[in-house]
Amino acid sequence: MLDGYEQRPGQVRMLEQVCRLLERGGVLAVEAGTGVGKSLAYGIPAAAFALARGRRVVISSATINLQEQLVGKDLPLVGRLLGRSLRFELVKGRGNYLCRRRLADAWRRLHVSQGPADGEQLARLVSWAENSEDGSLASLDFRVDEELWERVSSDADACLGMRCPRRGECFFARARARAERAQLLVVNHHLLLADLAVRLDSGNWEKRAVLPSFGHLVVDEAHELEDAASSFFGVRITARGMARLLGRLAGRRGRAGLLDDLAREIESLGGALAGGRAQRLRQSTGELQQQAREVEQAYRRGLEQLGQLLQERRQQGTESKLRLDRLSGDDYPAEVDSSLREAADRLRQLAGQVALLVERLGELGQEESVSAEALAWVERARLLAEHTDLVFSREADEQVRWAESQRGGQASLHAAPVELAPLFRQVLFENMEAVVLTSATLTVGGDFEFFHERLGLDGLPPQRLVELVVESPFTYREQARLAIPADLIPPGQPGYEQALADAVVQAVAVSGGAALVLYTSWGTMRRVAERVAGRLGELGLQLLVQGQARRDELLERLRQGGGVVLFGVDSFWRGIDVVGPALRHVVITRLPFDVPGEPLIEARGERLEARGLSAFRHFSLPRAVLRLKQGFGRLIRSRGDRGVVTLLDRRVLERSYGREFLASLPPARRLVGPAEDVFDELAEFFGSATSRRVVPLE
Repeated sequence: MLDGYEQRPGQVRMLEQVCRLLERGGVLAVEAGTGVGKSLAYGIPAAAFALARGRRVVISSATINLQEQLVGKDLPLVGRLLGRSLRFELVKGRGNYLCRRRLADAWRRLHVSQGPADGEQLARLVSWAENSEDGSLASLDFRVDEELWERVSSDADACLGMRCPRRGECFFARARARAERAQLLVVNHHLLLADLAVRLDSGNWEKRAVLPSFGHLVVDEAHELEDAASSFFGVRITARGMARLLGRLAGRRGRAGLLDDLAREIESLGGALAGGRAQRLRQSTGELQQQAREVEQAYRRGLEQLGQLLQERRQQGTESKLRLDRLSGDDYPAEVDSSLREAADRLRQLAGQVALLVERLGELGQEESVSAEALAWVERARLLAEHTDLVFSREADEQVRWAESQRGGQASLHAAPVELAPLFRQVLFENMEAVVLTSATLTVGGDFEFFHERLGLDGLPPQRLVELVVESPFTYREQARLAIPADLIPPGQPGYEQALADAVVQAVAVSGGAALVLYTSWGTMRRVAERVAGRLGELGLQLLVQGQARRDELLERLRQGGGVVLFGVDSFWRGIDVVGPALRHVVITRLPFDVPGEPLIEARGERLEARGLSAFRHFSLPRAVLRLKQGFGRLIRSRGDRGVVTLLDRRVLERSYGREFLASLPPARRLVGPAEDVFDELAEFFGSATSRRVVPLE
């Protein structure tokens, strides 16, 4: 028996089902409650199958924390349990690896090509590269400017392949070779989707794409898969991204650009150029630099015009995000549309001219690395032009397209597929031999229907799909309380934010901090933080707010204890694992319905309405229920944990849909009543001398 191992019947049930599924094929959806130990429940059968059958298994997850846990702890343990040598590898996208050739080129051109701060960073990178085992961004122990890393990291479009003079030392090639030898591959959802997209486009399901070939897949944190696909297959265009792209060509912030590199190539080839040809080519680089600046200005003007339109709509009380796909007539920003389409055309023409210049220099013996960098830029520019056309297309019915405000008065452009179920069905469930989908939050009221619909599982033959719900081994009635004050002002009513601020102070005071307070809106979180910061300080509590520091830094400060109260939005609802007394109170400020006016959410709801279904009952409500389950799941992470989830939204008691929320939560004992009584009971639960009566309301 493994030291410290606790018998978990649910873990064994899941393990047995995963074993059967991998052997016979099909799709298994498993909701495994917190504490089941699902990583071992799928890790052991995945490893045993790979070893026995010689078939590679891919494990995909949404968070780096789980990926690191798998390769650093769980899979080594699996190998020891099986008594076999198990080869596994954490696979990262190639942009995570340093390219020695690009680094050498940047170092060689340092005196002319880089910005004033690049010299020190490049010198440190050169030294680090000589001693690094994997050359990955994650192993860097110093900060590198993001734009500089883009210039020296591995890039598929700029790669020279077999012609690279540093190929034998390539960090990415070594990582790729390790992946080829591995029996288990650990990836994130983005990399998995990138691989599947390449296979779908090429029709290749047998050979290497982004990943080595595989037919058996485990998707952990499967509740994140649809959102990950929306991001991966979506489009986002910003003024900052445009400036970086065109700055890479024409120069930016004191850094020379690719056209400067091409001009130096012309100088070096001057002796081979006759009849004033060198002068004409040098002149063309200067003209292209000017064109690049004009294209950037054209995009910037269009985005500023759109930003002004959004500002006017916001002042009129309409939404701050503009759905371009449903506008027509006078409402459609035709002037902006025309302006940005013209900018895209000019960008496409610029890319063609750069490609032509590279071709001419290539005929004269231009350095291949410079050519590769320039052609990589050309591909990115053409893709950006295509994306701009897509955002303003009147025919892309399967895409929702919108604009939203950015800092500085500009707008950003977005597009995303409305429906992903057909894609998932094709790339995952019809072309994979076996797929395991697991998470702690897949069901609504014990039913998989919503999850199946979103991923296209409802279209599979019944005999190919297996469902399993494994309850958490934790004793929630003893370990946890669900507190719901029944007399707080509900969201949307006058005085709501002040009442919310008062209730947050009351709640975190009774637990002496050790609290995670979850919001659904950045604006509400920041305004409440301003209201309560002084009052929490008077109580000896330290307030941390998402955005003040990196997510991992904030969580580490919470783990250290000492009366910390952490305010968070969005990503803090999931993927957080704080064990022990450092987190004993999760405060959920309101039921986590999506923010009204979110274009992608609206479009998906409209698609359901067009089918005669209620967007609220079939989409908005199930999404909110699952998110509330995720928030609740931050509290109890081990058998020794003890704490409270306080829900500051009385609608869960008053509205008919409240029953669906409560039915989906773990069976903690509920404390419901006037806020005064609830907070007094919580003070008793926490064994605190602090009660409502010593935390006066304002």
